[in-house]
Amino acid sequence: MVTPERDPKENTTAEDVLLGLNKIFPIIKRLFGVKKIGIFGEFARRDPGGSDRIELLVEFSKGFESYRFYLDLRQYLADYLKVPVYLVTSRAYQEGERTKEENHTGPLPSGDPIEALIGNYEALVAKCGDVSIESFSRNAGLRDFAEDRLKTAALVIREISPGIKTKATGIPWKDIEAIGADIACSAYPADPHQVWHYLHSDLPVILANLKNLACSTQ
Repeated sequence: MVTPERDPKENTTAEDVLLGLNKIFPIIKRLFGVKKIGIFGEFARRDPGGSDRIELLVEFSKGFESYRFYLDLRQYLADYLKVPVYLVTSRAYQEGERTKEENHTGPLPSGDPIEALIGNYEALVAKCGDVSIESFSRNAGLRDFAEDRLKTAALVIREISPGIKTKATGIPWKDIEAIGADIACSAYPADPHQVWHYLHSDLPVILANLKNLACSTQ
């Protein structure tokens, strides 16, 4: 995927960034299903000058509300703007910022990390697997549980050796860690539609591959 060239000095003001986003909007609309995108937060309010990141608010079109498009879009924007991008979906933004207590991660499971990861995901599927997207979006308890499990998964895989990860190429290790880290570091709750699609589209395949991996390493 070729990213258009851009000078980092063009990120001096909010207006500069908006012009850059307008330039690539047809591309990110086609590749990632972006419906709307804009800036918010400190960068939108600041005086002209340097910044360590750019905060962007995005709305995806129907059919593109998954972590795969979210993660790929964030990387594409970071490559284009030449600075770290803090990307928040409009749905997550509407939930409002959360406290540190609300973003707390529970204790890590003990024992073999692969078995711990399987148990972590099985608990997630058992509690949220049969829930509709509408019910999941409205149930704060289920959403908090899912977020906690996804953050835990990102921490558990750090205990799995690089050699094992190399053998299990069908498991998206980097994505698992990126999703958990994104939830842990964000000031906003995870987008419930992204989480729900991940649980129902990605997680069953990941879980099956993890079980195969556990059998092969016994």
